Amino acid sequence: QGRYVFANPAADKVARVSEGGCLGKTDEELLGGENSFAEDDAQVLNSPEPVVSVAHAVIDGHKHIFQSIKSQYRDEQGQVIGLLGISRDITQVHTAQQQLRMSYESLRRAERLSRIGSWTLDISTGEFLASDMMYEMNGVDPKGPRLTPEDLQGLMSPADHAKVVEAINLCAQTGQSYTLDVIHTTADRGSFPACILGQADRDEQGNIISISGTVQDLSEREDA
Repeated sequence: QGRYVFANPAADKVARVSEGGCLGKTDEELLGGENSFAEDDAQVLNSPEPVVSVAHAVIDGHKHIFQSIKSQYRDEQGQVIGLLGISRDITQVHTAQQQLRMSYESLRRAERLSRIGSWTLDISTGEFLASDMMYEMNGVDPKGPRLTPEDLQGLMSPADHAKVVEAINLCAQTGQSYTLDVIHTTADRGSFPACILGQADRDEQGNIISISGTVQDLSEREDA
């Protein structure tokens, strides 16, 4: 392992040493064997281009995640004599991303179990966002073209669609929430009863900026 010939105060702080305490030390001497920095160093030594990597180290009994940018350091003859690098602790970001993924997967499982799809309609742009379950319930591939309000029009009778449009317009104007029972029709499943809920979303000034809601497949409840 290489030894540090320069380290700024932030690096000393990470290693839990006094200022200048990193100089002359290896990663193993500073952090013990529970780190993966050496693997990154080996990769950089074999790459003429800077390398962006993610490594870990156990500090005070806690695992920290670091993102680094490292490059080769050469002498006047072009020989590699060391490495230059900048690292930042991204543990909190990494943890937040993991929690977000877990929350998303939990939501997907909950929607699938309860046969509920969720959606949001941006009033100013008309952009329509829907969950994967919303696509699946309506016989559409979540990885395919994005669902639009026009697509949903073809999944309901003219009378049911008119009820939905009227409720959405009233909600956008007054903020009045709504609950509607409709019949959805898809090519793969045929017709099934569904319940649509919608509510207004407001910004900090109280202006209505979007409408969000759910669509629940009631076919199992009806069969019971």
